[in-house]
Amino acid sequence: MNPEKERELERYVVSQCTWENLPQHIRANVEHNPKRWRAFVIAYSVQHQLPWRTTLVRTMIDEKAYYEELLQKSRLSLLLFPYHLSDVLDKVCHITPFKYYHEMMLDVMISERSYDALPNFTAADCVRLLSIGRNEFIDIMNRFRAKGWLLKKRRATIRSMLPPQTTFQEPDYWWEVAACTATEDDLRNLPEQEHQVLQQLSTGVKAAGELDKATVVSLYKKELVYITVPVNNTDHIAVPPLENFVMNRVLGDYFENLLYNVFVSINERTTVAQLAEVLQTDVENVKQAVSLYIMLGFAKNKSVEPLTFDASKGSKWHPSWLSHQHQLPQQHSETESTPDPVSAAKLPSDQPSGVSSTTLQPTVIDDGTEQRIKRIGFFFDSTLTAFLMMGNLGSGLKMHAVTMFEVGKLANEVMDDFLAELNKVKQTAEGDAQRYADHAIILRETLGFLRKISLPDCEGLGRLSPYH
Repeated sequence: MNPEKERELERYVVSQCTWENLPQHIRANVEHNPKRWRAFVIAYSVQHQLPWRTTLVRTMIDEKAYYEELLQKSRLSLLLFPYHLSDVLDKVCHITPFKYYHEMMLDVMISERSYDALPNFTAADCVRLLSIGRNEFIDIMNRFRAKGWLLKKRRATIRSMLPPQTTFQEPDYWWEVAACTATEDDLRNLPEQEHQVLQQLSTGVKAAGELDKATVVSLYKKELVYITVPVNNTDHIAVPPLENFVMNRVLGDYFENLLYNVFVSINERTTVAQLAEVLQTDVENVKQAVSLYIMLGFAKNKSVEPLTFDASKGSKWHPSWLSHQHQLPQQHSETESTPDPVSAAKLPSDQPSGVSSTTLQPTVIDDGTEQRIKRIGFFFDSTLTAFLMMGNLGSGLKMHAVTMFEVGKLANEVMDDFLAELNKVKQTAEGDAQRYADHAIILRETLGFLRKISLPDCEGLGRLSPYH
């Protein structure tokens, strides 16, 4: 189908236009066939993991059949688990993220596809829930192939090598916990404390920090509760250096594209609602992306209620979270002073190789109404990040290089750590390694120089007398 015609059809799906109200020129795009229109609506809804109850697809297919098709096609396409549908997927299909990825990993291994087949974010979520990364994947496949006589029982053999329950350690205290649908058999042999927590959750969702931590983790591993990460329109989000990011491949589906758009646009001084406005995207979709980033550990919410205990005043938080070391990044407003402000951002792909810096003065200025921070922006292209990653110059430096490549920028707050890693690069190496080291050293010297100088601002340049 012509892409323009397909986009037209999509607009009518989103606006929930029924076949009876569909204009004739739009009907022509599906050859005036209501069955083709129905198939298009279902396919679009499944591809975008839309909820059944609030979209047009509810008029086309039964709820359970729809969600079963959505899960099957998402799993076969190696898409992320649709966390925004966690509540309904539990009630209708009794599916949890662990079961979803367990079956996905089983499918990939049985078909003997490589680990690189998993898209980046899907692979990262598998690491989080299954503790299966590249090395673990290769080890399982080697052990499976060694049991050649069991190849007729491929599925059972590989299943026995996968973890029987999630390896997820613990949620953050402000994440939300809800009870899963459970049978009498599921509840029969539970300890009294777990029964008590489930009873508390019977009245509705609660923050994990309001419940006993060990009990929450135990119930989650037994798949008797599910966890979501709440995000509000007014929240401020920060992206620290990426840890445990898996660089496999990009899939190009709508949600992955949104994830990368959010990655490169996110700014700790911008609220989630403002970010959605910048991206011209529905704020609920942006909140889903941000929620996933936080769950994967790729972002931090700077607007959450702090985990504090006051013996005299009491606290809503459960005492078991006292030992929880939750480090929130310090929030900086536009009026706060930040030492040595240098930030980095990646050049668009159509820019030539090389670097340039903006002419913002790294000082706090007072214009009579409010103080504003001026920063130096240092631009780079993907060649530099490739050198930093390929040069085997240090694991800490590679982490920053991955962040620069995937997020497209480094926050000012991590510049000290980045420069410390650059300082560890040795002056002498051999072959191509020397070339990579030279680029790292030049980058270190350039950033160090930019942090010391005070460049004139645009207003100051405008007040200079013209040179004759």
